Amino acid sequence: MENNNFSGELPVEMGNLKNMEWLLLNNNSFSGGIPKELGNMTKLQDADFKWNSFSGQLPEELFNLPSLKRLDLHSNRLSGTFPKSMTNMTSL
Repeated sequence: MENNNFSGELPVEMGNLKNMEWLLLNNNSFSGGIPKELGNMTKLQDADFKWNSFSGQLPEELFNLPSLKRLDLHSNRLSGTFPKSMTNMTSL
């Protein structure tokens, strides 16, 4: 779903895709917060959210994904601090 013209908020139902390994959403017009339900995607290895308009604070659940190796968040409108659970990550 990269390099399209998708817009609006990312559906929380995306978190139901528990076997997804790559979530490439870069270069769209997504807005709103990144849903905490993405923390259910336990096989997710690569999450690319760059060049969107995501806003708000990062959900702590995102940093508890056991298989996550790459997380690209640049060029968004995120705010707040990184969750403390980020220090537990070893593969990023």
